[in-house]
Amino acid sequence: MNDERALDTAAEQQGYSPASTQTTLAGLRQQLGRNIFYVYRSSRKGSGEGGTGESPSSQPRTIVAFPSGDSALAFAQRNALGYAPQLQRLSLARLLMALLQQPGLAAVLFVAAEAAEPAAGRLPVGFRLERAALLQSLAA
Repeated sequence: MNDERALDTAAEQQGYSPASTQTTLAGLRQQLGRNIFYVYRSSRKGSGEGGTGESPSSQPRTIVAFPSGDSALAFAQRNALGYAPQLQRLSLARLLMALLQQPGLAAVLFVAAEAAEPAAGRLPVGFRLERAALLQSLAA
């Protein structure tokens, strides 16, 4: 099953139509200018923002999605996010599916391709898609 069909299925299970899902996906793809992003999984337990691993914290999480693998790893290393961060290549549909299916996930931050490297402890500049905004878009 490809990522877009998996997203449609996940959305249908929550009462959203495949048409609204595909419209939202196409709009975001056009706005972001890409379909593939890179995130990291930190090997450190309880990693905070950026990782895709489950965090024991009750704080809402944010996935930070980078335009390149190099920028994702540089961010993870600069912020000491685990001793061996693992890179994952994910489609936009897969990131939206995670945001849709995981209530503990507050947002996905899509880092701008031309974003300057932020100081350690700061998130890079980009487009932040909140879970609530995604659900509102799917309901429209």
